[in-house]
Amino acid sequence: MRTYDLQPGTKFPLPFKGPGRSRVTSDVPCRDEAGGGRDILNPGKGRRTEVQKACVSLVNTGKGGVMLVNQCGECRAAAVARYSSSGNALGRQFYKLGPRSNVPVSAKGAASVGYLTDIACPS
Repeated sequence: MRTYDLQPGTKFPLPFKGPGRSRVTSDVPCRDEAGGGRDILNPGKGRRTEVQKACVSLVNTGKGGVMLVNQCGECRAAAVARYSSSGNALGRQFYKLGPRSNVPVSAKGAASVGYLTDIACPS
């Protein structure tokens, strides 16, 4: 039995092998998310006491393009993924956004671009 943690909107190929006996048995929110599991080895630790504010979002520019917008007062690193018209992932790219700034995201031949996640900038 294996457990995989996936970010929203991402794809992850799984190495199911054998004569068709592999299957997904459950789909639950990640630990420390609303409705997620508990850490039974360290109860009470790791729980978020406040909801994390969304800092970065992908915004349509209205001219067929998109841009990443950082609404927080701190530097953020954001990841985007590009997809073909058939839905296949074409790759990921990471952007560094200064406080309250934005950056255009080019399609680079992809049919669509999707926002994956953002984190505080590494120092």
